Amino acid sequence: MNEAVIGPRAYPSNQMLIHWPYRGNNYIHVMMPEGVGGRRESEEHRSHLFNGWRTATGFGYRSLGDGEWENSFDEPGVLQFRGRCHPIEARVELELALTNDTKQVWHDVSANVCVSLAAAPQFADPGLERTFYAAAEGLKPVVREGVSEWAHGFIAVASEDGAATIAYGWPVQEKPDYPHVGDPALACVHANPHYGTLEPGQLVVQRGVIYTLLGTPADAYQQFRMEQLQATSGGDTKNRKN
Repeated sequence: MNEAVIGPRAYPSNQMLIHWPYRGNNYIHVMMPEGVGGRRESEEHRSHLFNGWRTATGFGYRSLGDGEWENSFDEPGVLQFRGRCHPIEARVELELALTNDTKQVWHDVSANVCVSLAAAPQFADPGLERTFYAAAEGLKPVVREGVSEWAHGFIAVASEDGAATIAYGWPVQEKPDYPHVGDPALACVHANPHYGTLEPGQLVVQRGVIYTLLGTPADAYQQFRMEQLQATSGGDTKNRKN
C-alpha cells in the first residue's frame, strides 16, 4: 500500500502526523516550523525569531477536506505563519507562509522544518546508513558532522529493504539552506525553506514536497530535479512573494 494519510498531533502543537503503511505502520512527524531564524535589521548575527518547542499553545488547526490540513499561528507584532499539508499519490505537498509582523527588516530568513522518522521503523536511520543529500555531482551520504556543499534543499532516506524512499525538499529557492540531520533519537531530517529578506508586513509563501514513493533515493531525486527544472523554467509559479 502506498498511500499517506495526514492528521494533527497534539504536542508540540505545530506538528502534522503522516501515516504511511509501508510494510507496517510508519508515522512521519512533520514539525512545520520547528523554528524560524534570521537576522533582524538591528542585529549583527542571525538569531531565533520563533521557537516551536517553546510555544505549546496558540496554534489553530482545521481540516480543509480531501485529507488536507492547515495549521496557523499569530504572534502580533512578531510574526504570522500558515502551514498546509496535502497528500496526493506518492507525495505530500507542503506550504509554509511566513509574515514579518515587526517594524524591522529581516534578512536571511529561513524556517526549520523537522521531519522525524523515529516512529517510522522501516525508514528511521539513526546510523545514517541510508540517508542522502543532493550535492553538485549527485546524491551523497549524509554525515553527522554536517555537509560542506550542496546543490538543493533535498534529503532522502531509503527503507531498510531499499525498495521505498521518504524524500523531502523545497523545489524553488534562491539560497537553499543546507540539508542536515538532527537528534539521532528523533531520526529527523531537515531541508529547510529559505525566505530571503522580509520587509515589515511582507508575506512570503514557499512550497515543498515530501515523497513517499516506491523506489530508491535516486528515483526521488530524479523526480525532484525534473520538478525543479519545470519550476525554474516558468512552468510553476507556486513559490512566490506576496
